Amino acid sequence: MNLQPLSKIGTVGLILLFGLGLFAAPIRAASTGAEVFGWRQVNESGFNDPMNTTISTLDVFDGQLYAGTWNVNGAQVLRANEDWNWTQFTPTFSADTSAIIDAESFDGWLYIGTAPLADTGVGELWRTDGNTWQQITSDGFGDSNNYDLAALAVFSGKLYAATGNMVTGLEMWCSASGDPGSWEQVNADGFNGTPTWPETTMEVFDGQLFVGISRITGNYTGGIAELWRSEDGKTWTPVFTDGLGDPNNSNLTAMATFQGKFYISLRNTVTGGQVWRSGNGTDWTPVFQDGLGETANSRPYGLIEFEDHLYLIFSYITGKSAEVWWSADGSTWRPILKGGWGDENNRLADYFDKAAVEFKDSLYIGTGNEVDGGEIWQKLHSVYLPVISRGGGLCSTAPNLISPANGSSLNTIAPLYQWDSGSNPLADSLRLQVALDSGFEQIEMSLYSSRHQGFGYFRFSHNLEPTTTYYWRTFLMCENIQGPYSEVWFFTTGSGGVILPPPSLVSPPDGGNTSSTTVTLAWSPLSGSEEYLVHWREVGTSGYTYTWTTETQETLGWLDSGMAYEWWVSARNDYAIGEDSQTWHFTTPASLSIPDLQLQNPVPIYELYSDGGEYIYQKQDR
Repeated sequence: MNLQPLSKIGTVGLILLFGLGLFAAPIRAASTGAEVFGWRQVNESGFNDPMNTTISTLDVFDGQLYAGTWNVNGAQVLRANEDWNWTQFTPTFSADTSAIIDAESFDGWLYIGTAPLADTGVGELWRTDGNTWQQITSDGFGDSNNYDLAALAVFSGKLYAATGNMVTGLEMWCSASGDPGSWEQVNADGFNGTPTWPETTMEVFDGQLFVGISRITGNYTGGIAELWRSEDGKTWTPVFTDGLGDPNNSNLTAMATFQGKFYISLRNTVTGGQVWRSGNGTDWTPVFQDGLGETANSRPYGLIEFEDHLYLIFSYITGKSAEVWWSADGSTWRPILKGGWGDENNRLADYFDKAAVEFKDSLYIGTGNEVDGGEIWQKLHSVYLPVISRGGGLCSTAPNLISPANGSSLNTIAPLYQWDSGSNPLADSLRLQVALDSGFEQIEMSLYSSRHQGFGYFRFSHNLEPTTTYYWRTFLMCENIQGPYSEVWFFTTGSGGVILPPPSLVSPPDGGNTSSTTVTLAWSPLSGSEEYLVHWREVGTSGYTYTWTTETQETLGWLDSGMAYEWWVSARNDYAIGEDSQTWHFTTPASLSIPDLQLQNPVPIYELYSDGGEYIYQKQDR
């Protein structure tokens, strides 16, 4: 993506566009590798290999972000700096190694634990100094039932590794150096000799090492969450072995320390996931026990503290897509991301607390996506301009919907949405959602707009399905906190109208070179059109920028020098957006004169990136 810094607009434009909320110029549609409001994807899905279905681990080592994957054709390790030029750095695993399970840095090395494709294989432990890989164990520490290296943690100057063992139960191994041959087992198998499921979490709190496990029950048909602790790394004491009194709490999925308290999350597919906290690691109080009011929120697979908030990441198997919630006090929770970062196939995220990490002052979360491959999303920092008055508190009002009217039958499949945001001084953005159901489980389109005051309107850049009922709603955001939803209205699209043919492009000629980075696109008029939809993007990128015009030309400014662009146009009538034109290409000059540079690049005021004041995700990308 090539989001333009606002510094290219100039100081006066900056105040007008954001101080008054009037910026309604080109809009960027996001796709793979693009942006969802407040977040940015930093890898190509699956690293261009859909079989990398899950980003299973994220860890920071020697100034780089390392990512591990699940891949039935062979697990992979990749790494990148902030330029996000990801490179392969996979060791020579055994042929059946299909998953990286955990990663941990210790004493100048990065360690990774693996799992095989088949249950009959064994886990391996590897380490790297950033240059070469060394295998620590290839035989599950001598136990053929140690299916994987399930969790890694540093405690009291030693590295601890937990194995997944579904026969005699997990084993805890540790080493002061990490070297091959230096490891010793420091627990009785399974803590009591009975089998456990492989998924394991570990965390250090108040000078103790805590291990969360799931004890196999019901002849391998169920499980019950347990928590064990040790002060010396060798003597283990059960904290609880009964799922904190709830037999449906099958797994202890994540742990984190926040504001001096110890938090754990529990998987519960019957009444909803749970979060508990403790001041000493032994006495526990529930934070919530009902999936935050929704039973479907049954898999709280991630907890992480970042920038004075505790983040909770929900995963799903079917129905919903990954969600991120946060809390400033550990008690009151609000969603900041729903819908799997705009991709319904992002169902898993931060699986069992292994794929969320802070790197270079940003939070990164890895997802599981069975269609396109796992994704890594960076939470963007909120940047506020000094010309805008900001205050604390939450949005307390909801926008009023105007059109399409509730229950209306339309004659179009490209409706114009209109609303009144009111005059809430705390609001900083508005969001609009269009879904196929009144519960908004099947969201088709979402708009993120800077028009958070007064009257607003918007038309998406692609058609809806004919003769289909859609539901829409809006809400305001205040300092990244969601306000109440508006009413939910519904409408039914029209059918049988005329779809206009593609316009004919005129200039610049296809494949030509322009004389300036300011380029005027032109096309022939098309009878019956009301306006034109103009798209453009850098060649090789997957998103696009677009704008509407009633003219037959559009002048683009702020283009990069020496860059190849492609563009296309479609026409809209009162029924639909018509067919796309051919895609033409042009290349801007490699260098600019000094006057041009001074005009387009004044001294930077803010390093705030914008797509024109409105952010949009559209599922159907071109």
